[in-house]
Order: sequence, then structure tokens, then C-alpha cells
Amino acid sequence: MTWRVGSGTIIKFWEDVWAGEKALRDSYPRLYLISNKKERTINECGKWENDKWEWNLGWRREWFEWEKNLFQSFMVDLKRINIDSRWVDSLQWMDGKDKEYTVKSAYEKMQGICNGELLQFFQSPWRVKVIPSTIFLHGVLC
Repeated sequence: MTWRVGSGTIIKFWEDVWAGEKALRDSYPRLYLISNKKERTINECGKWENDKWEWNLGWRREWFEWEKNLFQSFMVDLKRINIDSRWVDSLQWMDGKDKEYTVKSAYEKMQGICNGELLQFFQSPWRVKVIPSTIFLHGVLC
């Protein structure tokens, strides 16, 4: 699942997945370390100026030379995102046809993540072997 950005009032800027395949803190760990706005929402990391969204990202210190290129790449990624105050942020399912959530698409996703291990559990949920509580308690107490 990923976030579809609307007004940016719900989505955490650094922690949530909304600008690519992973969270910005994972894509840009160096910038995350020097950010002053680690726990903020998207809406708290910018503002509207003349009907245009302007990022207002706070940093703990000045940039090192090599970080300037990293920051430029970061800003290119952010400029691809449209902030729209008319819409509410929403979660979007990224698997299945038309990116629509279905039980089947969730099952297929879990099956792929666990490489079939989870599949065995779901195929035989009533045949799970459990240690009887009396044997378990006897072994623990003695």
C-alpha cells in the first residue's frame, strides 16, 4: 500500500511511503538525519504561495558540498508530487487489477511475500499442531 497525496494533512513526510517505492527516510537517509522536521506531515513541510506549493524543509545545519547534489535530486523527486488541498490523503492498494483491493489480491501478495510458507498455513488452518496445555504446563513447572 502507498499513500495518494491530497492535502498532506495525514501523511508523514519522512516516514510514510508516498513519493516512490519507499519512505523518504529510506531513500535519503543522510537528509533525514539532518532534518528538523522528522515527525511532521507533508502539510507541515511546506505552504501555499500564489497558488503554488512551496516546500519549507528545515535543516539542522548548512549543507556539505557533496550533499548539495543529493538535495537537488531530492527536490526533483518532490516536484513530481502534486499537493492538492481539495482532496484528503488516502491509502492506495498497489497490487491487483486497477490497483483495487480485493481479498484475492491481498492473498496473492501475502503468498508472494512469504514464498509459499504462509500458503501452507492458509491451506490447512485447522490442522495446526499445538502442544496440549497440560503437557506444556507440566514441562514448565517440573
